[in-house]
Amino acid sequence: MGPDPRKAATELLDGRPGVVALSGGADSAVAAWACGAAAVRAIHVYHGLRASDDMATAATAVAESLSLPLTVVRVELSTPSETAARDARWRAVRATLEGGEVVVTGHTRDDQAETVLLNLVRGAGPEGLGGMRQHEGVVRPLLDLGREEVRALAFAHGLPFVDDPENLSERHARTTIRAQVLPLLRGLNPGVVDALARSAAHQAAIETRPTHLSFSGEVARVPLPLLATVGDARAVATVREALRRIRPPHPPSAAEVDRVLDVVRGGRRAELEGGVVVLRDRRFLRLGPLTQPPGPTLLKASVSWGGFRFSERRGRPLATSPARALLDGSRIWEVRGANPEDRISMGVGHKSVWDALAEARVPHELRPGWPVVHADGEIAWVPLVRRAPDSRPFGDHYLLVDVVEEAW
Repeated sequence: MGPDPRKAATELLDGRPGVVALSGGADSAVAAWACGAAAVRAIHVYHGLRASDDMATAATAVAESLSLPLTVVRVELSTPSETAARDARWRAVRATLEGGEVVVTGHTRDDQAETVLLNLVRGAGPEGLGGMRQHEGVVRPLLDLGREEVRALAFAHGLPFVDDPENLSERHARTTIRAQVLPLLRGLNPGVVDALARSAAHQAAIETRPTHLSFSGEVARVPLPLLATVGDARAVATVREALRRIRPPHPPSAAEVDRVLDVVRGGRRAELEGGVVVLRDRRFLRLGPLTQPPGPTLLKASVSWGGFRFSERRGRPLATSPARALLDGSRIWEVRGANPEDRISMGVGHKSVWDALAEARVPHELRPGWPVVHADGEIAWVPLVRRAPDSRPFGDHYLLVDVVEEAW
């Protein structure tokens, strides 16, 4: 008798609501069954592949048999590849989560062994050899059960699953590992799956801890001074954790980590799979997609714009810092993204805002997302970069505003 998946699900969820990633196969069906009342709903991602209709039908049948509300999310794949399907699936699932919900997957001990071998081939480093984890946002109650044990549970409880023919496709690397590599390794060690799973658990327990990381949606930021002082092993662990968090579920390759560290050491930028762009700004290493800046927003007592937070303060100290502006309170001020045509007063003449951002070492790619504060087109302030010397009001009707880059 193997480990009890119901007990594992209860312990891993620890009272949190579970959202089951329900493929329609045996593994996810058993994961949903194991969660019992802790599973509040299920999500099925429809990829539009050859067996998608059958898988969606099976997922619906499983959800109905367990009285589990089901949401079907349709995605379009850029290519019919294993990686594209995986990335689209995780993005779709994460986008539907609500406060406090945890994703539940049906990954098994066999999946863990295959993942370790795939990561070894990819050069995914120590974190890759640690395989899949139980962590804050994703739990895997079947990770100590073999694939055949899970199928036996599915049959025993009458769960209406189907087998996905994509799992047999020879174009997928995981299929090659499953059908060719593992049978060869079993000739050396019949218990190779158990051995790989145990090794993954041990490796995960001894990994070097990353240094401080902060996240906002799909963007990670790491203070550059920290990366320069924590030592090579911890810097690598930090980069790996950042990429794993913003581009789950698999760890990055060693080559990708090296490309990120090249940016840390002074390189301009790197582009990685999944739309991740790596840049240095004045103080941080930034990893994530480039997004469009928010639209124009009225400047008021407390407002967030992009990665910046504006807050009004009372009193009238001298506004001597680029992080603070004393503005004419009788005018209507607006925050919008910078553009190359913008100019700010220098007292005598004007200066290009684009040039001011370059002098402040703001990467070219981030300049359209940098705020400028203006009234009727007259720019008074480029937060954290420059204030117009003639922007201070002379009367008592004023607005004192501080700004900081949000600590993502």
